[in-house]
Amino acid sequence: MKNNKKIRSFKDKIFLSNLIMGITIVACIVLFTALNSISVNKYKETGSTLQNLSSFYKNVNNIDTYVKDYLYTSNEKSLSKYQSYIKDSTEDIHMLEASSTSKNYYRFVLLEQMLESYTSLSEKLIASFNEADTDYTTLYNEFLRAGQLIEKTSGDYYNLITKEVNVQLGNLQDIKNSTELASIVLFGLLLFWLFQYTNKLTTSITKPINLLLDNISKIKEGQYDLSQVSGSSHEMEELCDAMNEMAYAIQNNIESTKEKAKLEKQILEWKNENLKKDELLVQSELKMLQNQINPHFLFNTLNMIYKLAIQEGAENAADILIKTSQLLRYGLDKSSKLSDIKSEVEMLKNYIMIQEIRLGERVHFELQFENESSIGMVPIPGMILQPLVENAIKHGLKNCLKEGEVEIHVSGDDKIVRISVSDNGEGMPGEDLEQFILNDYQKTTGNHMGLYNVVKRLQMYYADNGHVNINSDSDCGFEIIVEIKR
Repeated sequence: MKNNKKIRSFKDKIFLSNLIMGITIVACIVLFTALNSISVNKYKETGSTLQNLSSFYKNVNNIDTYVKDYLYTSNEKSLSKYQSYIKDSTEDIHMLEASSTSKNYYRFVLLEQMLESYTSLSEKLIASFNEADTDYTTLYNEFLRAGQLIEKTSGDYYNLITKEVNVQLGNLQDIKNSTELASIVLFGLLLFWLFQYTNKLTTSITKPINLLLDNISKIKEGQYDLSQVSGSSHEMEELCDAMNEMAYAIQNNIESTKEKAKLEKQILEWKNENLKKDELLVQSELKMLQNQINPHFLFNTLNMIYKLAIQEGAENAADILIKTSQLLRYGLDKSSKLSDIKSEVEMLKNYIMIQEIRLGERVHFELQFENESSIGMVPIPGMILQPLVENAIKHGLKNCLKEGEVEIHVSGDDKIVRISVSDNGEGMPGEDLEQFILNDYQKTTGNHMGLYNVVKRLQMYYADNGHVNINSDSDCGFEIIVEIKR
């Protein structure tokens, strides 16, 4: 089954698909964000240019106002403010030059030259005023004309900047429309990919499983073919290897069973010939030992599946597998041997855990173990408690769809050990219970063979020191009590 070609696991395939889709989405988001950020920054720069232009014309107007105020009132505060506004207007024109495009730069240089001419005339006018110069009137008229000339440029410059603002707004709108369209396309592609990905993932999982199920029924005939299944993923390859080993073991077991049946038939035919019967019995046991499935193979297979479940992050499945393995091993080791109450309770916990997962909220289990240090090592035949709990689930709560309860109470002292297993099921009428006990805990249908075996094993081991009592009535549940004298 093994081959040199590297096969990806389901986990790797899912990770690779998600990685490719994630990178695509992130790349689109980064691209649209970058384009949008560039346009927004350009728009902000254009808006800042408009604000600086407005500040420039406002400062020039203030220069005119405070120059005139100083000429009329000789107020030094007006002169100080005039100088401050010259500084502010100069800073504004420099900022306009720094933020302008190459084709508009010369316009702001020209405006700066007009500002320099205007401030130069204002300085000359103030100096002429202070010195009572005869050219004062001429300078004043030139000063007014320079200010009017700058003011006349405001309309053209405002229109120029406004056009740039509108261009940037248009760019922002185009990017917004493109982003919305791209988002719709990306969302559509994402839905398409999700559909394809889900379909492919489902097929890659269900197809090999269906092939595996189709071949399971052919294992006993020796006609199975797992080659198409094993190449689908790393996990399936491992599972098919395990199935091949198991199928080989099952076929050997079938052959062993057939051989055993044949030998047993011969033993029955030759039962009066003791010598031949003994010989055939030896041969039968030898065949069983040679062809019997090794229980260690079952545990090794369960442990391998447990490790695969851990690797894939299926912690609940892994927990069930390990509990099942422990329960099976304990059953094989103790079913015909002596155990102790502590070990029985520990294995019962594993069984309860499995049943809680299987039954969900349908049945609630409550286990109480008192005086563990005192009675924990009391000897008891193996696999006694589990059949009692199984009997409560299978028979007592068989028609219970919710709020079922099974209570297990283990207690005792230096003289006696008491084990009680009860359920809140439909119970058993008094006359049926009496007939049930008279029939030695068996019904005619044989549905209570587990309970029968438990009672018989207790009686055989403890004799008069072991007693079994049953309490039940219609709609009053079912309780079995085991008392062991120490």
